[in-house]
Amino acid sequence: MSLNDDLAADIASGNVFYDIDSGFAENATKASGEVVPVVFDFEYLGSDTGELTIGSRAPRCWIRSTDQPAIGSTLTIRSVLFSITHAEPNGDGESYLYLQKVLS
Repeated sequence: MSLNDDLAADIASGNVFYDIDSGFAENATKASGEVVPVVFDFEYLGSDTGELTIGSRAPRCWIRSTDQPAIGSTLTIRSVLFSITHAEPNGDGESYLYLQKVLS
């Protein structure tokens, strides 16, 4: 079995990335109240134009495609409510969700 096959099997089974206790995942709560594992990313994006540096945060998360809520619905991660703006499925049973903080 190749490394790619091993990784795909681990991802599909949820043994590595989506294990809350010993993996990289943390709990997220769907609008329905269902709790699902996600790998949350709150990356800082910086751009240097020469005279001015512009930065922003882009909240995103990996989720198993079978757990993915609909676009426009919400997820609560780390006690913060996010709206799902769009998703990018990777073809291996996962999706990368782009999130936007819901202002109260």
